[in-house]
Amino acid sequence: MSEFGDWAATQLDRAGYTPAAGRDAQIVRTSVLRVCREFGEINFAAAGPVVEKQVLLLLTELLNRRALPAVNDTARWASARQFPPNVGSPVRVKLDAFDDERGTQLNGREAMVEGARRGQFIVAFADGRQPDSARLIAADLDVRVG
Repeated sequence: MSEFGDWAATQLDRAGYTPAAGRDAQIVRTSVLRVCREFGEINFAAAGPVVEKQVLLLLTELLNRRALPAVNDTARWASARQFPPNVGSPVRVKLDAFDDERGTQLNGREAMVEGARRGQFIVAFADGRQPDSARLIAADLDVRVG
């Protein structure tokens, strides 16, 4: 195990995530240590502190199921709360709308509004991924304004 992995194991022990603590604690410990072992194998000394910071930032966003902004996206996006969309409006699920499994399915995806019912917008995705549509509230959407 790497030096970082050893340090992480010690921290988990101190926090009560020991193999003897039981099923959930053992699952958490094993899962976290697997990630820490891989992380500890990265040669940040050769890459430098800027790269390390960038890796940590991106990893944090992805682990929290937040979508990353597209690098070549020239569109301007505004909250659907401020600019409610109409049928036919291009929208995007906010990059951080959901933090559960739904986040990896929907966050950051672009769609068209097909309808609105009871405060929810029915949107259709055209990227070929599943699900191909969803019902979302304005708080979960951005509207293309430029």
